[in-house]
Amino acid sequence: MNKRSRKGYFNHWFIVGGVLGSSTLMILFLCNTAGMFVSPVMEEVGGARTQATFYLTLFNWIAAAMQPLVGRIYEKYDMRLILSVVVAVFCGAYIWSGTFTHIWQWNLFGVIYGVMAGFFMYLPGPVLFNRWFVQKMSFAMSIGGIVSGIIGFFLNTMLVMQIKNAGWGKARMELGVIAFAVCFVLTVFGVRNSPEQMGMEPYGDGEKPEAGTREEEESGFEYAQVWRSPAFYVTLCYGFMVILLTSFAQQIYSYADAMPIGMESAAKAFSIMSVAMLILNPAIGWMYDRFGGIKGNLVICLFCALGTFLLVLCGGSSKPLFYMGVACYNLVMSSMTLGIWALVKYVFGARAYAQILSKVSLVLLVSGGVANILYAQLYDITGTYTTFPITAFLLSVAAVVMVPMIAVLANRSKKKM
Repeated sequence: MNKRSRKGYFNHWFIVGGVLGSSTLMILFLCNTAGMFVSPVMEEVGGARTQATFYLTLFNWIAAAMQPLVGRIYEKYDMRLILSVVVAVFCGAYIWSGTFTHIWQWNLFGVIYGVMAGFFMYLPGPVLFNRWFVQKMSFAMSIGGIVSGIIGFFLNTMLVMQIKNAGWGKARMELGVIAFAVCFVLTVFGVRNSPEQMGMEPYGDGEKPEAGTREEEESGFEYAQVWRSPAFYVTLCYGFMVILLTSFAQQIYSYADAMPIGMESAAKAFSIMSVAMLILNPAIGWMYDRFGGIKGNLVICLFCALGTFLLVLCGGSSKPLFYMGVACYNLVMSSMTLGIWALVKYVFGARAYAQILSKVSLVLLVSGGVANILYAQLYDITGTYTTFPITAFLLSVAAVVMVPMIAVLANRSKKKM
């Protein structure tokens, strides 16, 4: 098939749909909603919060251990086939989890979850977008946030109501069926290994590079040089911190449910933010493309610090402060899908991007496991959720400090190259 006919059957922007199905919507439907099920499962199954959420720690650490292997698999084999199987297996296991009655079943699910998440959690988007886009990469990644925002607006409120009306088990099985129907089709339709295999060129190849990005890529670090740069280790610490912060979102539902504002307020706040992100996601993507990973991440972390500070001030009783706090805090979710990857590419360039990516992904998944233990232990030890926003505020302040540190250390390393 010649180049023209292949381009007629596939377009660069179809990759957005493929990443949505194989990663973004899987996370939105089946991972980001985990916090809604913790309290009802604890009430039915029993046990401490640490026990009820240990499967989340298992999944993160197993997925982390798999990152080097997954990276090599993606380099050698067809990502479309792999991700289609992953979507089917994980959705099937998720549907099965709606029948669980014992903690050991959740831990077994955590193992399956971890193996599958190793493939769909962090790597598909950055790997595919890096292959298919020379220009507008951050903007392309941000488009997924528009679709997520539309679905999230309805999902959060509807799922909370369904859990209350039909029970957590039925709600979970229904969600798994919907996720499979949507994600499997998008994965099969939109995922392709590379433009070269389709007789195409990456989007923007040969065009005038965007200010502040392409030069960094062309003069990027060699992989061996990355390990000698202190900026790399601070970047890993920053990624660890970001996941601790984004994991706080899953705790907000339990926090609100135990406070006068109620869980419905949390669902409403996140639904409103889902709509707001329809506008903000493309703007955030443009910001990373235009100003680079350092400035973009610093802006997001400052908003996160402000948001968590407002959540501390609200004390679980002031709805206006709660809504404003969630609005500012919620911007940090873009760091997980856009910010960290933009930072890595801006600071270290594209030369060793894939190799650096696998190491950063490993750290992010380890952090996800630590986050579940951290918040569960905070509750089990103190017996209250009020320590959660305080912890998130302190973490966000640390993240704000780390971003300029990365820039300074990276510049010093470049001068020694």
